Amino acid sequence: MHDLQNVLYKVDPYASLKGRLVALSAGDIPDVPANWSVDDPFISYERNLFGLARQVLMWWTPARIEHEALRMAGDAEGPSILSEEAYAFRAIFMHIASLITESVHVIYSYSTKVTDASRGVAKKVEMFRDMIHEAVTTLERKAQQVEARAMDLRMRYDAQRLRGMLGALDVSPKLEQLIEAAQRDTESQEHLVRLTGEVSDVLKQTARDTGTIKFLADAWWDRVLDKDAEAKKLSTTLKTLGEKLTDATLRAFFAELGRRYMPP
Repeated sequence: MHDLQNVLYKVDPYASLKGRLVALSAGDIPDVPANWSVDDPFISYERNLFGLARQVLMWWTPARIEHEALRMAGDAEGPSILSEEAYAFRAIFMHIASLITESVHVIYSYSTKVTDASRGVAKKVEMFRDMIHEAVTTLERKAQQVEARAMDLRMRYDAQRLRGMLGALDVSPKLEQLIEAAQRDTESQEHLVRLTGEVSDVLKQTARDTGTIKFLADAWWDRVLDKDAEAKKLSTTLKTLGEKLTDATLRAFFAELGRRYMPP
């Protein structure tokens, strides 16, 4: 039995690549062997390539596609990361598919020199090829979603509002971590300071004026389901943080939340 949590587990494929595309980590494509065998480097390459494509697919969730579309609709220049990934994976796939096409016809011939084992391995090679093709096609569809959504956002909103929407997506998870940490009596002061700094850093990148700060506060609050409970958490958070709110942008953001949503 295959655990569903492991199937859905998303590993960040970009964590150690320093801005490089995941597809490029597949490396050079090996030559097709004269005699197919299960431990041939070409099959290992196909298996690894499919694994990389699957990691990219799982990483680009609907939420990350929306985030990338907002980034592209705002200040970003050039194609999206996902579009570049799709292009690179497609180029690699087309090359290995052509190599397979040029070689397997010999395996499927009626030559007495070709063993049943070789034909079985060739079949496996083709199955990997088909799996890679499906992954690449899905990546291309996701890339098209980014481009289409970015175009839709450009037509609907101005640049300032787009920056605010993107900032709201960035601020929300950091702010939620900070609020939850502030509720725990066992939380260390060092950890609270670090989380406060992370929220402040994101705000500085996004909140260029008072209007954007208000938009971020609204966007975050709209995501909250139980507003009464969250208002109480906000009150506790402000009391816990106290003098740690030294940054002007961070103070303005929490003040905006306090003026609008916290109970008297």
